[in-house]
Amino acid sequence: MVLVDLPVVEEHDRKAATAFRQFLLDEGFEMAQFSVYMRLCSGKENAEKYYRHIEMHLPPGGKVHIITLTDKQFENIVRFQNNIQEPRKKKSRPVMPVLGFRPFFWLFSRAKIRFINILARN
Repeated sequence: MVLVDLPVVEEHDRKAATAFRQFLLDEGFEMAQFSVYMRLCSGKENAEKYYRHIEMHLPPGGKVHIITLTDKQFENIVRFQNNIQEPRKKKSRPVMPVLGFRPFFWLFSRAKIRFINILARN
């Protein structure tokens, strides 16, 4: 899961923020909210590949956080859509659908939850 807090006051900041968000979409991330992007990874090594890609494409200002969730941690997320709680799935491996809308996608590894706070270079 990638959380972004990017400056958008100046025109060049807005362009950089838009380019970074488009980069995340091009890399296969889905937008859960405007500043939250999620992607399924097949393991720790695959997730670390995306850490490196994101670090290479950081915009010149703002903050980017990467949170990694395990299967079990994702399974325990409680979700609401249109004020209705979505049913929790029991002991099923999360699967990303090929077509259709799903409100949450995720980036996970088998390691413990990892929180990386990357401050973009000024």
